[in-house]
Amino acid sequence: MKRILVVQNVARERLGLLEQVLRERGAVWDVADLDAGDPFPDTLPYDALIVFGGPDSANDATPKMIAELERIRDAALAGMPYLGVCLGMQALVKALGGRVIPSPAREIGWRDPDGELNAVALTEQGLRDPLFMGLESPFVIFQLHGETVELSPDMALLAEGKFCRNQVIRARKRAYGIQGHFELTPRMFSEWLDEDADLKTLDRGQLLREKMLRSQLRLRHNLYPPQTLRRVGDACSAPTFCPRSARRRRKDPAWPKHRPHPLLDPRQASGASCHEPVQKCGALLRS
Repeated sequence: MKRILVVQNVARERLGLLEQVLRERGAVWDVADLDAGDPFPDTLPYDALIVFGGPDSANDATPKMIAELERIRDAALAGMPYLGVCLGMQALVKALGGRVIPSPAREIGWRDPDGELNAVALTEQGLRDPLFMGLESPFVIFQLHGETVELSPDMALLAEGKFCRNQVIRARKRAYGIQGHFELTPRMFSEWLDEDADLKTLDRGQLLREKMLRSQLRLRHNLYPPQTLRRVGDACSAPTFCPRSARRRRKDPAWPKHRPHPLLDPRQASGASCHEPVQKCGALLRS
């Protein structure tokens, strides 16, 4: 049974969709809520580490952030599977020698400053990476950040955006960072609208309508059948990712085919994040 450490920088940013995925795979986890005063535990007793977002900056010279960066660095250098979301991604980059800088544009909500959907596109490395192999590109993801990252030379860029280029990264072999929020459940989304100062400046009704339409369209087009989701999760369960296994997955007739994402059709007035990375992240952290 895999034991995972989940670190929350603020209570409203938590496992969300990942919780069900981890339960299905028999994982157990401990939660450290740093915002509530919990210390960042030693990562040595754990098999994987997840760090979520929050209002802090990875550049803060506070005892909390200094300790957080040290723990993340130790885990990544030890080869522990790591998933960082938003601030968790930025902290990973900072801890391993990259930089956190002001974003060229604040990305907030489903749409970018031009009013278009917040879509990110996989790079050549991203298309080959086990976390994203077989998924449609580009895909739309909810954003809520004012800072971005500059990668060190040994980091891989897996997905890029229009305004903030570095959207998904891999550091070393098993540490991933995702700038956007794929983990949101309806309950979490409602909490964020109530509590987040940046989201309060936007049209709440429009955000809720887009969230609802996004979910309805995903179900209508049957984009993510359960059998496919289980296969995606199982495909990444190995301790290391083998190119030979990747070739076998590409030949699997049940593997998701590349096709235009219906939610990226300009006739659709909404956005959607790809649900399959949630399953893959669960399998990655379980490996």
